[in-house]
Amino acid sequence: MKEDQRGFTLIELLVVIAIIGLLSSIIFAALTRARITAEDSRRRQNKDSVVTALNLYYNDYGHFPNSGNPADVYYRCLAPSGETCYAGVKDGDDLLITNLAPYLRTLPVNNAIPGTIAYNRLVYEYSPDDANGPGSVWLLWMQENPLDDSQCNGPSGIEDTVYWYCYQYIGF
Repeated sequence: MKEDQRGFTLIELLVVIAIIGLLSSIIFAALTRARITAEDSRRRQNKDSVVTALNLYYNDYGHFPNSGNPADVYYRCLAPSGETCYAGVKDGDDLLITNLAPYLRTLPVNNAIPGTIAYNRLVYEYSPDDANGPGSVWLLWMQENPLDDSQCNGPSGIEDTVYWYCYQYIGF
């Protein structure tokens, strides 16, 4: 006569553990996509607020912010001096921050992986009129989901393995 067995067999426990593992990986993937979408939405809102600030500045002063000399090409992070972006080769500028302070409540931050091209700040580019043609003002921004030219209002494409970058034409 067999004793009354209580509990589960090893096979039953392994099957339950495998099912739990599969379900948790599906949930983790869905949460990751939701996080990326939320971050990209915040980045687009930040970009839109900077574009609005630049246009308000233009409306008040008749030109976009520059280095103080309108003939200089001006390519800076939207950050205070001492902070870098664009893979660490572009610096922030206090003059740019001071010029935009009345129009921006806070400076936007990308919260991207350090070492990527525009990893922590948006990049502002001012090019004056010259012999090659009229000047222009651009804003470099990024997101994790793919971008196309219709979302960008300028050239877009993959600049590294993680993020999509966009040059947003502001005007001149």
